[in-house]
Amino acid sequence: MIGTRFGGPTRRGMLRVGATLSAGAAGGGLLSACGGAGSPEATQQSSEPVTLSWMTDWTGGARGEATKLSQPQFEAENPKIKLDLRAMPGDYYDKLSTELAGGTIADVVIFTGNLFQLWAERGTFADISPQLKKEKYDKESVFWQAQYVESKAKVHAIPYQLAVSTWVYNKSAFRKANADFPTDAWTTDDFLNAARKLARPDENMWGIQMPGDPAFAWPWLYANDTDLTPYTEKIRTTIDSPKNLEVWQYAVDLIQRHRVSPIASGPNAAKGVAFTSGNLAMAVNNGPKGLLASIKDQFEWELMPTPRWAGTKKRVTNWNQQPHAITKEAEKRGHADAAVRFAIWMGGEPGQTIVAKTGANMPVHKKTAAGTVYLDGSVPTLKMSLDLLTKKPDQDARGFRIFRDFLPWFSAVLPILQSGFAGDIAVRDMAIKATAAGNAALDAAGS
Repeated sequence: MIGTRFGGPTRRGMLRVGATLSAGAAGGGLLSACGGAGSPEATQQSSEPVTLSWMTDWTGGARGEATKLSQPQFEAENPKIKLDLRAMPGDYYDKLSTELAGGTIADVVIFTGNLFQLWAERGTFADISPQLKKEKYDKESVFWQAQYVESKAKVHAIPYQLAVSTWVYNKSAFRKANADFPTDAWTTDDFLNAARKLARPDENMWGIQMPGDPAFAWPWLYANDTDLTPYTEKIRTTIDSPKNLEVWQYAVDLIQRHRVSPIASGPNAAKGVAFTSGNLAMAVNNGPKGLLASIKDQFEWELMPTPRWAGTKKRVTNWNQQPHAITKEAEKRGHADAAVRFAIWMGGEPGQTIVAKTGANMPVHKKTAAGTVYLDGSVPTLKMSLDLLTKKPDQDARGFRIFRDFLPWFSAVLPILQSGFAGDIAVRDMAIKATAAGNAALDAAGS
């Protein structure tokens, strides 16, 4: 879920944002907490008409359509609140940093979970707990993930988008290769066996998509009862632990030894490989309905269960969220009540029905996600993405845990992992170097 394919910031963008945040912290002003509700700096909330500013990077395709449809419907249902939409394509989080530094950041911003804890600890967001209590907001109505909306017992945001990194597969390619379709019992061994039948690397036909990014191999770490850090009070990196090495070796072997997956990054990256082009048989995707327009009738495809880790027979599916966060500037402008009402609307049945209709992503609102607008039959196995969220003894769904200095840590380890997946360094060397780089970044950040 980090990187542009997961709807989050690019690594380069995160580095720039991190530098800006660090400079602001050192200077004591850029992201220092402004006056809270009830403080002398907070403006009295008003029942008069409000023009509410809203920043979003949902600007193109199905997401852009969801944004376009949401504004007039919300304003019609809430006539005292007008939306000043600031759609920002491109390096969204760089732009947010600039707006923040200038005091012009919007009242409501769509945000990434990857940066949430860092920005929250710098005092960027308002505590909206009083408004949620007044609105009688029900957290149980949505897929509530605290690490993306809460910090230090304060609530700063409302969930808007749930991205479940579900595997999809090309049924037509499976038939052509005489390969058995995936089943719930499939392990990483079955996964590899099918990919061997499907892959024809000399023809640029590949069985599996396997970059070093979080949505791909990382869930097998969790299924192998391990993690990238132990999440102790002093955060340390455990990328080079024996259980982690098992997973890294399997994943890299898919590319370098078995040649069933293309190289995804670096100078030797395969060109023109995409699930929607039909030359990638199994791939991760977090918005399956969004594939319909691109694939059309080229081939038959469906969702498939996340393969279980062969050593434990356990399955873990990766997810993440984008919430709408309420800024301190909204509080200072007297817009907090209107901002929270808007965020609740967007994350509730009205806004989420629009998300479901457009296919922008899986609705975070539980009732809408399980309803006929989202599960309309256009993707016959779409309900599987919901079923994979159900916790069982042999099944779980989670994202990588976000801690305060996750940003510099992730920025340090990811390029080393990517170089290992690209075959530039051996797997053990990759793990050792990434562990050392991760710990150095944490030490430099003061974790």
